Amino acid sequence: MKIQTIQLLRGYAAVIVVLYHAHGLITKRASEFGAEHIFWLSENPFVKIGVVGVDIFFVLSGFIIFYASRNSSNLVLYAKKRIVRIYPIWFVAIFFMVVIALIPGTSAVFDLQHILYSALLVPHYYDGRLVPFLPIGWTLNYEILFYTLFGATLLITKTKRLELITGSIFFLWLISSYLDSRLAIFKLLENPVLFEFVIGGWLARVYLLGWTVSKKHMLIIVTFALLWLSIFFLSDWLWKLPSLIARAPIAISLFAIAVFYMPIRESKVHPVFIYLGDASYSIYLFHMFPIMVLSGVVSKLTIPFLNEIPVLVSWLLITFTSVVFGCLTYSIIEKRLNRYLKGYIK
Repeated sequence: MKIQTIQLLRGYAAVIVVLYHAHGLITKRASEFGAEHIFWLSENPFVKIGVVGVDIFFVLSGFIIFYASRNSSNLVLYAKKRIVRIYPIWFVAIFFMVVIALIPGTSAVFDLQHILYSALLVPHYYDGRLVPFLPIGWTLNYEILFYTLFGATLLITKTKRLELITGSIFFLWLISSYLDSRLAIFKLLENPVLFEFVIGGWLARVYLLGWTVSKKHMLIIVTFALLWLSIFFLSDWLWKLPSLIARAPIAISLFAIAVFYMPIRESKVHPVFIYLGDASYSIYLFHMFPIMVLSGVVSKLTIPFLNEIPVLVSWLLITFTSVVFGCLTYSIIEKRLNRYLKGYIK
C-alpha cells in the first residue's frame, strides 16, 4: 500500500500533538516565558485540538492492520511484525526516561517494577494513575490491546475478521462498563477509544471495495468537519466527552478527505512530509524529552532574555526543537533498528 497522503496524515498527527504539549510547557512555566494572555495561561479548545493527533493515529492503525493482514492467517509473522514495530524504539524511550529519572533534582521517580511493567506495556496502576513510566506511552497500551485482540481473530476466521473483532470489542466494552472493575485491563476495555481502531478497519473494508468520495461528498465532509470544529472551539461541553464522540469525527473526516477523495489521494506529497510520516512514531515518543529538559532548566535557572521573546515565537521554537529531536531519533536509532530487525521477520 503506497498512499502518500497516509504519510502526510501521520506526520500531521505527530506535529499537532507536539504543538499541544509545547503549549502545556508554556502554561506550566508562564511566568518564566512572560506569558500573560489567557491563551497561554490555561488549556483551551484551540490548543486541545492537538489531541486529535492521537485519534488520527488510532484510526490509521486500525486501517493499516486490517489492510495489511487481510489475506494472512500467520499469527507468528503478525506477532513478530507488531513486536518489532512497537517495542525496540519504545525500549530506547524508556531508557531515556530512566536516565532523566536518575538526574538529581528531577521530578521523575525511579521505580523498578513500574519501569519493567511500562517497558513491556503491561497495563498497571502507579500512584493511582493508569500510565506507563513515560506517560506519553499511554496510547501504546491501547495499541497492544488492539493488536492482541486482532491477533486472536487470525486463528478463527479470515472472511469475517472485521465483524468478529467489532463484536468482540463491543462485548468487552459492555462487560467492562458493567463490572466497574479497578483492574487495569478492564479500565482499558472500558474506554470507547478502542472503537477508533475498529472504525479504521471498516474504512479499510470500504477502501478495498474501491469506494471513493466525489467532489460533492467531499464538500459535505468538509462542511461537517468545520461545523464540528466550531462546536469544539466555541463551547467546552464537547471536548469533555469521550474522544470517540468529541474528536474521532474530526479524525475520520480528515482521513476520508485524504484517502477517499481521489484528487487529494493521487496528489504528490512533498518528501519532507513523507519523512515526517516515517518519523512520526519517534516524534511522538521522543518529543517530550526536550520539553521536559527545558521545563527543568527554566524552573531552576534564570534566563534573562527568555521573557523578552514573543510567546508565540517560543511556542513555535519549542515545537520545532521537539520535532527535530524526534526526527534525529528516527534517523539515528529507529530507522537503523528497523533495518537490522527486518531480517528476523520471516
